[in-house]
Amino acid sequence: MRVGIIFAGLIILGLLVHTDYGISWDEPQSRLTGLVNAKHLSQTLFPFSSTAHLNVSDLQSFRDKDYGVAFELPVVTLEQVLGLQDSRQIYEFRHLMTFLFFLLGAYALVNLIERRWQSWQWGLVGAGLLILSPRFFAEAFYNSKDIVFMSAFVIALATMAAFLQTPTRKSLLLHAFATAFAMNIRIMAVVILATTAAALLVQIVRGGTPLRKAAAYGAGYALLSYGFFVLLFPYIWDKPISGFFEVFSNMSSFRWPYAVLYAGEFVDARDLPWHYAFTWIGITTPTLYLGLFAIGLIQLARNDRQLLDFILLGILMATFGAVIYFQSVLYDGWRHLYFLYPIMIYFCVAALRLLAPFSWAVIAVHSVFIAIWMWQAHPLQNVYFNALAGNEPRYRWEMDYWGLANHDALMHIAEADDRPQISVHAASNTPLLITKRMLPPQQRGRFLFQKSPEPNPDYVLSNYRGVDKGHLDRFSEDYVLFHEIEVGGHIILTLLKRTPTPPNGLDQKTP
Repeated sequence: MRVGIIFAGLIILGLLVHTDYGISWDEPQSRLTGLVNAKHLSQTLFPFSSTAHLNVSDLQSFRDKDYGVAFELPVVTLEQVLGLQDSRQIYEFRHLMTFLFFLLGAYALVNLIERRWQSWQWGLVGAGLLILSPRFFAEAFYNSKDIVFMSAFVIALATMAAFLQTPTRKSLLLHAFATAFAMNIRIMAVVILATTAAALLVQIVRGGTPLRKAAAYGAGYALLSYGFFVLLFPYIWDKPISGFFEVFSNMSSFRWPYAVLYAGEFVDARDLPWHYAFTWIGITTPTLYLGLFAIGLIQLARNDRQLLDFILLGILMATFGAVIYFQSVLYDGWRHLYFLYPIMIYFCVAALRLLAPFSWAVIAVHSVFIAIWMWQAHPLQNVYFNALAGNEPRYRWEMDYWGLANHDALMHIAEADDRPQISVHAASNTPLLITKRMLPPQQRGRFLFQKSPEPNPDYVLSNYRGVDKGHLDRFSEDYVLFHEIEVGGHIILTLLKRTPTPPNGLDQKTP
């Protein structure tokens, strides 16, 4: 009951703030993936429905046809059912749906921790650490890839723990569906399938489960997981075997041939140093959590108490080992490894239990501090860095790589400049055209976005992504500082305004 009341409060919080966030790089493409699959599904099953005639690509010719749609398809279906037409309404609705699924993942984390230590209170502490992680809270509204996968992954972990503890047909069915759902979002969740099989073998060796029963459950789980996976993936319906391997192959060698800013240098995402992910985790996770994670990791690794501890430790080690060994393509921080964060929090809770009762006071003070920071940074908590990031992080690390601050910048221009037509040039790599979809309808037509700085636009915007340190110097003669957006004392976006042309060609700067 108490857990339910707290999560009801979190749902209310989501309802209150989900309209505050801008639109990110990936959202239109993620929505398009859902629409293309909805069209394909309707053409196959309901050819006379309006969805079957959506003005989008056919699935077979769609570039991202090998992306899973277990989350995107229901969301765009609800969008169509509700008759949402305006782009701002559509993306605000998506933000709410993404946040609600994030909360479902947080609830699964409560369940996982409660099952381990028989305490819903410690489960709530774990969920609190997740929610009071600034980047995760913000991205929980618009990152329908990494955050949704993280949530699906921890749900699958929770159902795995339930199944291993009490192997029944019901727990098997639920775990198989959760596994398939997570695999659909990201194929790397196949590790859940392998881990569950390995855990069943361990239980056989330990004598906890009879061989025949474990074999039957293992075979049933594998078959059901694969069946649900195919069912949730329209693209592979006509090739359930080869389609699986095609998806696995495509995702294991991801197509992103660009450079990322790392420690002040631009590095090819296909040739990252082995410590890239570890560094990003280190500079974007609250330092208290990092310390607790280290303590919990050591504590549980040294004590053979629960199979679940070693399952989660194994997933951590195997994933980091694979990323290093295969030189996985990563970019935009460690977002592709977000699914490991609930496991890290699990070890944080282990440390807090070890340090209790002293830990209660520490976590309470720290939670207040983090909550105040998040409130002050709202809605740009996604640009959280701890002290380990150093000074002037905008020149060392990718900052607002989602382009969320663009919305606030354009609205600042719209409120300060009453001209009917305003030209803006982005001097960095940021999605102004996408941002336009989130502006109020009456403001969208006022903005003209120039790809080139010639002719001189009214405003120049930079969020410092993909550019050198002095990239704004070229505008110093004709532009003045108009507005800056700061998060945590760090500048993440700069707006320059063109100075008016003086009458008779006189230089206004000359006294």
